[in-house]
Amino acid sequence: MKKSKVIISVIVMLSLMSIYIPNVMAEEEDSKFMPFTVGVSDTPQNVDPANAYDSVSYDTLNQVYEGLYTYNLSSPAMESIPLLAKEMGNWSADNLNLTIALREDVLFHDNTTFNATDVKWNFDRIFYFAEEQRSDPYTLYYNGEKWGDGTPQLIVNETIIVDEFTIKFVLNKAFGIWDKMLAFTGSSIIKPNPAFEKEFLTLSDPAVGTGPFKLTAVEPDQYVTMEKFDDYYSGPANISKIYYSVIKDGEVASTAMLNHELHYGGVLAEHLAEAEADPDITIERVKTTVVFYLQLGYHTLPHAVRKAMQFGWNYTYYLEETLQGEAYELHTPIPDGMEFYNPDIEGLPYYNKTMARQFLIDDQSELENPVPAGLTATSPDSEWEAVATGDNPLFTSNFTRYTSTGLEKIKTQLIDNYADIGIKVVDWHIGDWGTWTEWSQTPGNKALLDISMGGWGPDYNDAINMIEPIFKTNATYNTAQINETDLDDLMDANFGITDTALRQASFDEIVTKLIVDYAPCFYIYQRGGREVYNNKYVSNIQDMLNVFDNTYWYNVEYIPQPVPGIPGFTLGYMLIACLGAVSLVIFAVKKRH
Repeated sequence: MKKSKVIISVIVMLSLMSIYIPNVMAEEEDSKFMPFTVGVSDTPQNVDPANAYDSVSYDTLNQVYEGLYTYNLSSPAMESIPLLAKEMGNWSADNLNLTIALREDVLFHDNTTFNATDVKWNFDRIFYFAEEQRSDPYTLYYNGEKWGDGTPQLIVNETIIVDEFTIKFVLNKAFGIWDKMLAFTGSSIIKPNPAFEKEFLTLSDPAVGTGPFKLTAVEPDQYVTMEKFDDYYSGPANISKIYYSVIKDGEVASTAMLNHELHYGGVLAEHLAEAEADPDITIERVKTTVVFYLQLGYHTLPHAVRKAMQFGWNYTYYLEETLQGEAYELHTPIPDGMEFYNPDIEGLPYYNKTMARQFLIDDQSELENPVPAGLTATSPDSEWEAVATGDNPLFTSNFTRYTSTGLEKIKTQLIDNYADIGIKVVDWHIGDWGTWTEWSQTPGNKALLDISMGGWGPDYNDAINMIEPIFKTNATYNTAQINETDLDDLMDANFGITDTALRQASFDEIVTKLIVDYAPCFYIYQRGGREVYNNKYVSNIQDMLNVFDNTYWYNVEYIPQPVPGIPGFTLGYMLIACLGAVSLVIFAVKKRH
């Protein structure tokens, strides 16, 4: 019995120590200060840039690895600029050869020198995975053409070492966006390792790059830790240690930010007023390139119904009332802030009930029921609503969704808006997110969708990446099931265009064909972002205010915050005190025994 009391006392003391001594504060001197603490929604899915394909992973990998080029985060256009390259490369006259001089002062995190051999090893590896269709982003490394046997053609035919610090890419055909692909996270350079020439790094493998931070730990669903690389070629970062704390619940994350337990994070809309009233919290609003749209079943909904739905949705109401002005209006796949954005293309959908009704009146061939005699495009809303809610709606469609407050609000607006044009919407609630994911990945289920929610953020900074992965025939994310060869041909041709004016014309034609003519969806908003930070300790966040919503900590400044708790105690003193207390308990029990 007395022995149990001793064990319980030790456990209690150790539990108290675990509260005060997180793993990221192990060293005596560093433990006087909190690491730079960031609230995140999840940990990386993997640490291999060649296989990463999600923004959560990129938020970590972009600190650890680097590419030959990067995006200019301080420029609205976010054009490609040199990073591991000494300067922008030189193209041959036929646009088939790109020669790039490399920096000669770069070290990997293990202090070995970076050179052209490392670049060739990495790109041979990237294209091996693409050819074998093993990496998540493998399709991004195809050029749209096919070989005679029908296999997809890779962008690059060969990567050649010119000399120790010069590399040449030989392309299979002119590819106008290869310089942008070289700034894509998936094209980042890792330290060559024969064990991973044809295998991916796992979360437990060393992540050795050239970036300003070294990855020191990933504990899935809990935290990520990084520390600055002292031998970084541009000088060490201002932040010594970074701690990503996983907080999946938005309410909990908001509370942590408001309580100053995070240096960088986010707050829910309902807590914005409180955050804005706090002099120690700054909120910067940005427009991002993440877009959301409602997908319309290309083979389940007649063309007239799809066009009516495009014009029957009240965009302004949704933005102002539902989203409370926290997002931006969008009517095209190419978001505002990205090159080739054009909001003035003729025929883009806007809210217009009269036009929506006219589409149905003009083409009744595939409606489930005809438009009643005497009902016109300008008839009162009540007469059109009576059709939708009666026994013979013009068309009945499903809205397929998972459990979500946001989707619940969209469902309500769909039912209301489309009743005004004689269309009945039925709520098809599949279940929670896990159930929805399983259901949507089951072969054949996509073909059952009438209306569903979609969202997309670009992998690299080019407009074709906002279109091709979603609308190309048999593309993974082609939920609307549009499979039109003429549209495919336009997209494939766009990849080979190098002249800016000709690419603009090409994109205008693609958007017209896609949104105006075929109408497999309509865009409902462009996401707004909020960068929320504690200005008492954090400053110089300009690199974070980019439309790509890229996370990059190198230039951010952090004044270390003393560890909150008992003033004057270092972790060393606390450790001694706790161990001393445990010893006294043990001594007292032994003496009594």
